[in-house]
Amino acid sequence: MPSAVVTAAFLALLGAAAGLPWALIPVAWLFCCGAYFYLAVDPATSPAVMGYRRPTEAEQRVLGPAWDEVCYRARADSSLITLWVRDSSAVNAMYGPAPDIAVTSAALEALKPDQLQAVLAHEYGHAVLGLRWAERFVLLCGKPVSFVLGVLFGVVRFVADPIQRFSRPMAVTVTWIWFVVVGIAVPVSPALVLGFAWAVTAAVLCYFQGLVVAWIRVLDELRCDRMAVDLRYGRELRKALELLARSGRTGFPSERGGDWVTFTELRIYHILRRMDELRRMGRPDC
Repeated sequence: MPSAVVTAAFLALLGAAAGLPWALIPVAWLFCCGAYFYLAVDPATSPAVMGYRRPTEAEQRVLGPAWDEVCYRARADSSLITLWVRDSSAVNAMYGPAPDIAVTSAALEALKPDQLQAVLAHEYGHAVLGLRWAERFVLLCGKPVSFVLGVLFGVVRFVADPIQRFSRPMAVTVTWIWFVVVGIAVPVSPALVLGFAWAVTAAVLCYFQGLVVAWIRVLDELRCDRMAVDLRYGRELRKALELLARSGRTGFPSERGGDWVTFTELRIYHILRRMDELRRMGRPDC
């Protein structure tokens, strides 16, 4: 949501300042986001858009039995959801946007069979409880800013990382100055007088984007954790979350650089909070 707001604000400012031709940019932006969103939810094109691949025979021998066991406990038809693999060094799994479940190659290597079942049960919870399509579409509309942020973070990390070794506050200060300068320089238009307001808004919203998105998602993750507990996977899911916490991964699909800027510590706290919630559910297998 924050990145989408920043993108919309910048494009509206550009269109208002530069005239009708530039005003068509927001329309083209929404059209492209809508087309990408359609391709992402279409079962025929979703795997290619999301970067999924078919599991190898060895991977299928691991995934197949685990998924069959989850569906047996849930009394569900295992053929309604397709299993995929996503090449990644993060221990993770994800459901959707199409009726697909993807497990990362690192997760297949790191998780034990019962832990893999627990993770699949959690993703099954996403399938049963439904996806927040509005949230996903809004986040998708923020991709232009997210892409630009990725480039900007790459530049700022090149400068700020060496500084961080001596002074973390100084490194954070350099980051803020960088975004304010870029924010002022970007809207080169007659409305340049609004540049500072735009820069401050962009810096604040984008800087805290990780906090906002993580907080929204963790509430949804807790609902799906309860589904895994209902299928008697509480203990195994806790072990999988402990593995996530030890590896320093967030468990969320978005993997952006500059962890010290995007509050990895708070996201790991969210993982620990999920573990605490599992304990409070009072099930004997937790």
